[in-house]
Amino acid sequence: MIIGIDPALHNVGWAVIVNENDKTKLIDSGVISTKKSQSLDVMWHNIIKTFHDILLKYPITYCAIETPFVNMNPKTSLTLGIAKGICLSKFAENSIPISIYTPSQIKKTIAGNGKAEKTQVEYIVKQILNLDVSFKKLDESDACAVAITKLIDMQKY
Repeated sequence: MIIGIDPALHNVGWAVIVNENDKTKLIDSGVISTKKSQSLDVMWHNIIKTFHDILLKYPITYCAIETPFVNMNPKTSLTLGIAKGICLSKFAENSIPISIYTPSQIKKTIAGNGKAEKTQVEYIVKQILNLDVSFKKLDESDACAVAITKLIDMQKY
C-alpha cells in the first residue's frame, strides 16, 4: 500500500492506494483540515495523530509526498517545510521508505504535461482509480496523484 501526501498548513491531503491485478484502487483518502485560528502546535498535533491512526489502520509500505510550493514569504516557506517534516515523521519513525516529488513531476506523470491544471489532474486520477464520485477537495485528488506517481515510478524498474 502506498500513501500519497499533499502537504499544507490547513488542508493536508492524503490517499492510500494499492495495485491489485494490474488495477489501481483507492483504499481510503481524506483531508486533514486545521483552522487558521489554531496554534501551530495544535495543527501539527492533529496531523501527526491522523497519520498515526492511518498507520494503525493500513499496512503502508511506501510513502510519497509532494514538495510544497515555496512561497515568497520566508516565514510561510519555513512553516510549510516544518509541516512537510511533520507529515513525514511518522513514516520515517516506522522505517517506511519515502519518495519526494515536485508538482511538475506529478503533473507530467499523471497528465503528460508538467504544467497541467489541477482539474485536469483530478479528472485523470478519477479515470485511473475508476471513480464516479468527486473528491471533496483538490487536496485529496492531489494526494491520489502523488501516490499514483509513486506507483508508476516503481513500475519503471
